Amino acid sequence: MIIRYCKDDGTLIKEIQIDAEEEKALSVEMADIVEWHQNFIKHRARQEIDRVVEAALDPKSRMLSDSDKQAIKEAIDKTGLLVVRPKDLPMELKKEIVKRAKMTKKNHNVLGANWVKNCFHLPLFDTH
Repeated sequence: MIIRYCKDDGTLIKEIQIDAEEEKALSVEMADIVEWHQNFIKHRARQEIDRVVEAALDPKSRMLSDSDKQAIKEAIDKTGLLVVRPKDLPMELKKEIVKRAKMTKKNHNVLGANWVKNCFHLPLFDTH
């Protein structure tokens, strides 16, 4: 079995080859190896999106420009949802935040550290 990871344009990123014995051994715990792998990656991506969003929305964060912060605040307000924590945002909005976030080595290290706090206060941004 060969599992291929490709970009949206079809460009191959990585290829993993699993021989018959490995596939047989994995099938003991997994009904469908490819589906299990896909679910694992999607779940992990959701977790990382939540981490990036929380870090980006921290008032002290420099991951978003002031104009991006304002646009995101307006988008949150438009949802009409009471957002107590970033994790509660709709996935569509979280993906927009990740898209706009400036990911650097410095804030990557912050994401890897124990930066999660017990409280998250709204409004998210001081616009004064």
